[in-house]
Amino acid sequence: MAEFEASQVCRGFIQQLQNEVGEQDRQLQAYMEQGNLLPFYLDLNSAARLDQITEQWRVFFRTRFPSGLDRARVAMWEVRNLHMAATIRKITALNPGGRMLVIVGAAHKPFLDAYLHSLADIELVHLADLQ
Repeated sequence: MAEFEASQVCRGFIQQLQNEVGEQDRQLQAYMEQGNLLPFYLDLNSAARLDQITEQWRVFFRTRFPSGLDRARVAMWEVRNLHMAATIRKITALNPGGRMLVIVGAAHKPFLDAYLHSLADIELVHLADLQ
């Protein structure tokens, strides 16, 4: 029964994700036709969009697969994001007071923001701040 429930949760999640990706593709095409991608990137980096990304990872805490693969997936994602944050920190440590441009996939952003925000002398400047 638990496996069936987990399957249902995943199926709903996958459909929602497909709908969101389709909508993003339509938006991207519209912005490309206008010749201005800035609004698209601002939307990708908005608080609402980052909340959606975080929610997509929370699904793995509702599935509870007997194999534990759902939790393992989250753990490996955290490892990946921590490694990215550590690499960024290492580079900034070698260049004190310098600037660094970090471009990452949208799914990494909320996690990297949280990790990097906790560091003592790192100031995060977001795309929306540059307008």
